[in-house]
Amino acid sequence: MSLRALRDDDEYPLYCKQSEAIPRILSPIAGIASSFLLAMTEFFLGIASSFLLAMTEFFLGLLRCSSPKEFV
Repeated sequence: MSLRALRDDDEYPLYCKQSEAIPRILSPIAGIASSFLLAMTEFFLGIASSFLLAMTEFFLGLLRCSSPKEFV
């Protein structure tokens, strides 16, 4: 059998076709999963950063209100 014949899909044994089907099935699933994980990471990081910013502003506001007027 020549190398050219091995390149044709008709010449591949059945186990080669099955092993090639697994990446074709898993590749879109992996892409969707990674996109979902990235979106969730960005979402929770956005919530965490907003919460930290709000808490910082809150405590700075408390410090400003409780400090003597001459230091403000």
